[in-house]
Amino acid sequence: MEHSVSLMTPSSPSHRPLAAGGTNDIDDVCGNWRLANQELAAALRFRGYDAHFAGGCGFHSMAHGGATLPSALRWLWDPA
Repeated sequence: MEHSVSLMTPSSPSHRPLAAGGTNDIDDVCGNWRLANQELAAALRFRGYDAHFAGGCGFHSMAHGGATLPSALRWLWDPA
């Protein structure tokens, strides 16, 4: 949440950030990782960044990262 609030300040959106999370991602006393990544991507889009959230039904693991990697790379290299 702190990161999404700090992104509300003016900046130059020259990067294309990607955030990822799954429905079974970490949810503990430090917070919910999926929700935090969704908020981060929304804050970046609000500031004009071409940000993307790669969601899925997994959790922070190589399997989930491998499943979302192809679409994430297509988005990253899209000449939009």
